[in-house]
Order: sequence, then C-alpha cells, then structure tokens
Amino acid sequence: MIRFFLFYILVVFSALLNAQDMTSITSFSQAKKLLSNATSPPDFQQAKPVTLPDHWQHQSDEFYGSAWYQISFPLQHKTAEQWAIYLPDINMNAEIWLNNTRLGSGGRMQAPLSRYWHSPMIFSFSPSELKAKNRLQIRVVAYANEFGKLGKIHIGSRDRVNALYEKHFFSTVTIHIISGALAGVYALFMGVVWWKRRDPVFFWGALVCAAWSISSMNIYIINPPVAELIWEKIMLTSMGWIPLLFFFFILRLDDIPYKKYPDQVALFIATLLNAALILSPASMLFSISRLWHIYAMAFGLAGVAFLFYSWIKYRQQKQLIMLIAFALIASCGLHDLLAQNQLLEHSETLWLDYSVPIILLLIGYLMISRFLSALSSYERLNNELGMRVQQAQNKIETDYEKILGLEIEQAENNERERIYRNMHDDMGAKLLSMIYQSEPGEMNTLARSAMNDLRAIVSKTQGNKYQLKDTLEKWQHISHKRCKEAGFNCHWSQNKIPDDIILKDTSDKNLQRIQTEAITNAIKHSHGKNIFINIRYRLNCLYTQVTDDGDSSQNTHWIEGRGMNSMRYRIKKLGGNIRWKVTPNTKTRISWLIPLDKNQEQ
Repeated sequence: MIRFFLFYILVVFSALLNAQDMTSITSFSQAKKLLSNATSPPDFQQAKPVTLPDHWQHQSDEFYGSAWYQISFPLQHKTAEQWAIYLPDINMNAEIWLNNTRLGSGGRMQAPLSRYWHSPMIFSFSPSELKAKNRLQIRVVAYANEFGKLGKIHIGSRDRVNALYEKHFFSTVTIHIISGALAGVYALFMGVVWWKRRDPVFFWGALVCAAWSISSMNIYIINPPVAELIWEKIMLTSMGWIPLLFFFFILRLDDIPYKKYPDQVALFIATLLNAALILSPASMLFSISRLWHIYAMAFGLAGVAFLFYSWIKYRQQKQLIMLIAFALIASCGLHDLLAQNQLLEHSETLWLDYSVPIILLLIGYLMISRFLSALSSYERLNNELGMRVQQAQNKIETDYEKILGLEIEQAENNERERIYRNMHDDMGAKLLSMIYQSEPGEMNTLARSAMNDLRAIVSKTQGNKYQLKDTLEKWQHISHKRCKEAGFNCHWSQNKIPDDIILKDTSDKNLQRIQTEAITNAIKHSHGKNIFINIRYRLNCLYTQVTDDGDSSQNTHWIEGRGMNSMRYRIKKLGGNIRWKVTPNTKTRISWLIPLDKNQEQ
C-alpha cells in the first residue's frame, strides 16, 4: 500500500511535468492589464504591465468584474496550418480578440456567467488572421470581489497546442469528472452499508464522499442550473465540509484514540459559519468563506495529527497507511488554499482532486479490511452459535431431568402431606388423649414431646422460604417450652444471624430433626435440671452445642440407638459433622458443625 502511494505521486508529478511541455509553442508570461467592464477592446494607454499568471480583484457594486489583457507578438513565419491560442488557467470566463477581431469566448460573458474554474480553454483561428505585428486582447470576466485570474498564454500550431490542451484537460477536468462520479458512487454505497450496519465509519465516510462529489462539480459544470450566487455558496460550503468531515471520519476509525470528542460543539460552530455564508451578501461572501475554510482545514490537520499520535503510540501499519494518505490529502488541500488566496503566485494547477484516487483506495482498503474482519467475526459467531445451540440442547435435557425430578418430588411431597394429615388426625388425637389421661411424669412428658414433634412436622408446608433466623427462633421457642414441660431450665445463647440466609426445604427439615432429637435425648437421658444451647454463626457455617448438667459418668455403657443414628445420617446429608463428648465435670455435650453453602437457596 505504501509503495502504491509513492508510485501514484510519481505518476501525478510526471503528468504535471508532461502537461507543461511547451516545445514549439510560444508562451507569454508578460502582458498589459486594464480593469474595465468594456465589452470591446478598450484603450490600453492606462494599462499596467503584469506577470502571468495574474490574480485580480475588482471592487464594484455588481457581482461581476472584468479585466482586459493585451500582448503583442510578431509573426515569425507564415504557415498554412491552423493556429490556436491556449489558456491553461482561467477564472471565470474569457473572450479572445486578435487584431480587433473577436475569435470567440467560453460562453456567456454576462449574468448568468459561464464558469471555467481554473480550467483550460482553447481557441482556434485561421493563419489569415495573423499580421506581421499582432495584438492579442483577452477579456477575463469573474466575480467582482475575488478569484479573477489569467494564467500564461500559449500560441502555436493547432495540432501541437491541442495535444497540450488535451493532456491538461484530462488532468484538470476529466479526472475530476471521473473522481467526482466515483465519489458519488462510493457515497451511495457507503450510505447503504451504514443503513444496514449502522457503523459510524461508513456514515461519515459517505458524507465525505458526498461532499467531495458535490465540490468536484465546480470544475466541470460550466453553466450551473441555479443562480450564480447560490451555486457559488453551495460550492464554497461543500468544499469546507470535506476536511471537517474527514476529521470525524478519522476519529471513528479502528485503533484511533480519543474517539470521544465534543462533536456537537464543532458541528454547531460549523453550522453557524455555513449559515453566515449562505445569508451573506456578495461583497462579504469570500471573506466569510475564507474563514469557514480555515476553520475546516484546522480540523483536517488536527485529524492528521491524531493519526500521527496514534501511529507513534501503537506503531500499526494500518495507521501508517492512513497517516500517509491523509497527509497527502492535507498537503493538496493546503496547496489549493494557498493558491486560491494568492499566496502561491506561480501555481496554475489545483491539486486537491488528484488526491481523490487516494481517498477511494483508502476507503476500499478500509472496507475490505472491515469486510474480512466481519467475515472472521461471523465465522466466530457461527462457531459460538453452534456451541450455544449444543449448550442449549444440553440445558434442555438437564432442565427436563430437573422438571422430571421436581414432578417426582412434588408427588412425594403430596404423598408426604397426605401422610402428615393422617398422622395429625389419627396419632395427634391419640397423643392428646395420652397427655390428658396420664399422670404427670415421664410418660406425660414423653407424650407432650411427641405431640410437639408431630406439630412441628405437620406445620411445615411445601413452597415456603426457610430463613435460618426464623428456624432458630422457632427452635428456641420449642426448646424453652419442652424444657419447661419436662422440668428443665433452658439456657439459650446465640450470636447475630444474617437475614439473607435462606435454607433449602430438605436442609431446614433435617436441621429441625437434629435439633429436636438433641433436646429429646437431653430430656430423656439426663437427670439434671439445666440444658444449655449455644449457637454460633461464623464463616458461613452454623456451629451448635447442646449441653446438659446431668450425671453422665455411666455413658460408656450407652449403646447408640435410632435417635443417634438418625442424627448422624441427617448431619451427613447436610455435609457436616457431629460428636458426643463428656466434659470433666461429667456433663454430656453434643456439638455439630454444618456448612451453609450447600444448604442455601441460590
């Protein structure tokens, strides 16, 4: 890509040099000049000598102004060949008089004016028009306050002059027509891509190409379809938008830093300048347009500076290619800006439209890069989609198994609820009869304990949320009640329990069974008067300790029964551990540790 830019520069400069080949053609760079609105050759006694190319400015109340130029040349030799006068750079229109005979013009010399924006003109004439001493007068008509210009004058045989004219016409007009048409096609294409993808790079790129396509019309449209002042305002406006839009385009390219910029402020100022330009009178048009172009060019140069900074920071070839391309474009734009403001006196050719192939190539390069990147992204997304489909299928199978398990669990719960209801209706009534019929003592206490256990079992309903804090509060209440009924004192100690710990249904039930069995064992086997319950929450684990003050000196003769085995089984289901211990003062202590990670609702 970099080699192409170097090759393109070589080709362009070769074309420019070839365009200046003046072999066997007489060139004139000195002339007499007279500012006059006369429509026929005036008296040149008040004329002043000038060097061509010559810019001129004619202040007048009208929107047009004209200048007359005169050169004198002798006839070197007689020939039967057709002669031609070649004007490589005219702004805006010219009329040729040879020896007081009008040879022709480029079109309308009054409003509405035919426009040749720095374009070449050629006039053929018969050798019979020539005399021994000849006087050539050229009337140049342009806007009154700016941009009047006449380049060097070339006279020679028609064939040689026409060959030179065709080369220059291609490099200054034809290339603009081609590039403007291509820029318009690019604008439409990128606009469609932006509409489909909503990629801001294509949006700003389409605007750049559209502005360039409109601006290029100034070169090849001789008779505008609208009023001259309106046309000039359109051209001046579109010309300024090119570097400004380039700035926004650059900021939105990949790998370019500082993408966040107060675009609204820059666009607001640009809108104000454009409004001032559109509403300005003819006398102030070019002053305001110059301010607008300087403002826009500053942003274009800032965009190149951003590219340079990005390349210095990241050293990516893509950024270097864009930097070279935009640097060439900025150089061409700066050259034309200086030339139009008469700061480059000897420049007869505008360079900016030579950079259009660079723009089109760069845009094509970016679009291909983005297309390949998008293609790779689509392939990656396709692979990811396949993986996600497979994962979805696996999840569906897993969910189906879970649903099936939930249905089985629901059926089990329904059956369990039925059993609970039957137990409540049948066993509850019998236990209640035992409580009222038995005398106070061990049997009465056991019946009351069994009744409390039954109530705890039946009170649990499916689908409730089981907060650990609530579970412990219920256990505390039941423990105090059971101890009181059995003639024990219950001593409860507990630290702060978080409110957001929600137990699973099975975990809550197992924990309550363990707690109930621990109190039951203490009441049943202890001969003391106090039961101490100590609960600590730490590191998402629940540590519980139940101690009684009865005489446990004969515990070595105890045999683990169904209650202790049930506690071990339930502790194992909860992923914890449990142990029984006799303290030095012969107290029995049961302690268990349960991790809450596996027993919480997620």
